[in-house]
Amino acid sequence: LKESHHSLAAMEAEIDVATTINEKLRMELSVKAPQVDDLEMALKESKQLLLRDRHQIERGDTFIAKLQGQISAQQLHMTELQERLTAERDRAAILEGQRRKLLEQLGQAHYRSAPP
Repeated sequence: LKESHHSLAAMEAEIDVATTINEKLRMELSVKAPQVDDLEMALKESKQLLLRDRHQIERGDTFIAKLQGQISAQQLHMTELQERLTAERDRAAILEGQRRKLLEQLGQAHYRSAPP
């Protein structure tokens, strides 16, 4: 009976220790739970911001690609215009040469001295 009494006392002491530990853990949990909630909320917000930023980057990449296409088209157009300008200059030089020959053939000295 005495031994049972000691075992019972030891069990009660273990229960008291376990109850105290349990209460401390509950208090820690009540402190940590809001922190975990705050961290989860911050994580969700960060993910949303990341998705928004990724979307903006994709839109920016699309915009840049469009601009590069426009720049290429403008460069091609400028090259075509430069080629036309060169052809017109060549044509003007040929016409000027022909004009001078005609003037020389006509013997009109006063036209020769005039600037082209």
